[in-house]
Amino acid sequence: MKPLSLFQKKPLCIANWKQYLTLSESVRLYARFQTLGTRYFSSCTIAVAPSAISLAMLSSKSSSVLLGAQQGGIAQAGAYTVEISPRDTRTSGGSFVIVGHSERRQIFGETDVLLRQRLEATYEAGLVPVYCVGESRDIYTKGFRAVKKHLTTQLSLLKGLNGFQKGIVIAYEPVWSIGSGTTPTFAEALAIYRSIREILDGLGILDTKTRILYGGSVQKDNAAGFLHEGGFSGLLIGGASTRFADFRDIIHSLEHIV
Repeated sequence: MKPLSLFQKKPLCIANWKQYLTLSESVRLYARFQTLGTRYFSSCTIAVAPSAISLAMLSSKSSSVLLGAQQGGIAQAGAYTVEISPRDTRTSGGSFVIVGHSERRQIFGETDVLLRQRLEATYEAGLVPVYCVGESRDIYTKGFRAVKKHLTTQLSLLKGLNGFQKGIVIAYEPVWSIGSGTTPTFAEALAIYRSIREILDGLGILDTKTRILYGGSVQKDNAAGFLHEGGFSGLLIGGASTRFADFRDIIHSLEHIV
């Protein structure tokens, strides 16, 4: 059996469980994920970002599911109360860290300077960052040019980072779409996907292992469209990933994408 990787040819589906689940609920849901079987695992690479307190326990289970952290600290060790050390994520069985999620930017006021430090520490620990970008509704209503300018600013944080040989996962999440049930059209998604590739190419990043995911109100009825028509190579799934039937149906909808 080949080692698990974020960069297999098939689509990558990351379940971001946020703080929806208790420890016992996480253990039960993770066990159910493992029962999906060959049919579902052949459709996509499945990864889970559980709460920090759940990560080590879940990694002790034999699994075909990748694990990662929802947040990464700015250093491997030191006087950083509440931070989650990337080193600890790695030794707890994690392979990736979500960096720059819109909730971190908006609710907790994380700055570009701080996010750059998180990216650097993630690579230093030998982990792959899942770097989130996306625009607010105000920017979206100003048109595509404004959206692209905003994405260019967010992605510029990646310039000059050491560690790209480990790869990078970009998760495009339009902030106005998250949890709203409203999503971009597939044509809009394709334009964004192409713009992100163009920006990454300008930063000299596309010649490394790269995945570009879509996130934001992902459902079974639109998941395949964001990959087949929107060009994305996977999905970052929030609330729907905490409901087994919903997540299973999303994965099932990708069966013919590979």
